[in-house]
Amino acid sequence: MRTDTILHQMLVQMPSMVFVLIGRDAEESKHYTFASVEVKETTFRLDGVLIPDSDDGTLFFVEIQFQHDPRFYSRLFAELFVYLRRNESDHDWQAVVVYAEESLDRGIPKQYRELDGRVHRIYLDKLSEEQTQQHPIDVLELLILPRDTELVARKARAVLERAAQVQGTIQQQETVKLIIQILTQKFSTLSYAEAQMLLERNLPSFEETQFYKDILQRGEQRGEQRGEQRGEQRGEKKKLLFTVERMLREGLTDELICRIADISVEELAQIKQNVVL
Repeated sequence: MRTDTILHQMLVQMPSMVFVLIGRDAEESKHYTFASVEVKETTFRLDGVLIPDSDDGTLFFVEIQFQHDPRFYSRLFAELFVYLRRNESDHDWQAVVVYAEESLDRGIPKQYRELDGRVHRIYLDKLSEEQTQQHPIDVLELLILPRDTELVARKARAVLERAAQVQGTIQQQETVKLIIQILTQKFSTLSYAEAQMLLERNLPSFEETQFYKDILQRGEQRGEQRGEQRGEQRGEKKKLLFTVERMLREGLTDELICRIADISVEELAQIKQNVVL
């Protein structure tokens, strides 16, 4: 699974995550501006820099490490010192390194041991249950969970419930998009629509989800437009036909369509014969 893009989005949307991870007040993030910085003289790119809005604030360099890299610390310190030189910053600085698992950390080489006290190392596989239930750390946990659809979906719904308590409407919408992106990358066969339904399964019924309502509305509109041509009567049968057609166009699996529409595999096969995709 590619995580660079998702993790960058998480840092942009949830810079408070960095402060929560290192045991500081999440409210501190309100006094920082997030930036992804490229050092032009080299091919170095810093995953993230949290820049304080006051002269006495601390500059935080953030790096996400999800693969083995024996020269990671050499690269990290080279990047941040080039940044400090180029930007002539007077701020004190600290580095936050987020590892997917502890085994990826090869340790700081002896030539950099004086800098050890400036580095916060976070191992996602070592976070306590209490920590993973804190938002937005709970979003990070989704990246390292086993590829178990039900488990990940259950955790994702819990994340959204916690997010609803601390986020505004626009932030919640962005969090939903981010989680759906995580689901579709974690499970390559999962479509966007299926990922959305996994998140909405905690509602009383599928018929109450916005996805279903959109399908039904479009199906009814299409049915009204084609009704005379096809000679079909309005009613439940026509709604079902266009609902199934919409789900087929969205790329849902046959198994999922049958479960949602409460039809047999044979009935679905018959409908598919009359649908032009």
